[in-house]
Amino acid sequence: MRQRPILVVEDNSDHRELIQLILEQQLGRETTWAADGIQAMQMVEKEKPSLVVLDADLPRLDGLHFARWLKSNPATRDTPVIMLTVTDVTRLEAKRAGCDEYLEKPFDVDQLVAMVRRYLSGPRPTAVAA
Repeated sequence: MRQRPILVVEDNSDHRELIQLILEQQLGRETTWAADGIQAMQMVEKEKPSLVVLDADLPRLDGLHFARWLKSNPATRDTPVIMLTVTDVTRLEAKRAGCDEYLEKPFDVDQLVAMVRRYLSGPRPTAVAA
């Protein structure tokens, strides 16, 4: 049975490709991507991702609004979300939007990989602390 992909939502193509490369090489997981929040909504419905790595600052629909949409839907509310940001989005705002984890850019590769691994390999960790 095919594993569900990890969805990388990032409008900067260099950042997106780097994140995808890290996840594919270090975790052996298929990834898919979206460049904005609207496209991410469509990809969630099409691909049913196992986890979302989400930029906060996105065109058309920002990461906080996307996270709220994802977590308000009974079919997707259990999908883990790791927010990556360089914007003024705080850890508390990310938590309130439903994000499970929060990393500031530039992020530590090992920390990102460890977070993703925890969510994909067993019981869900407790959501990000405020």
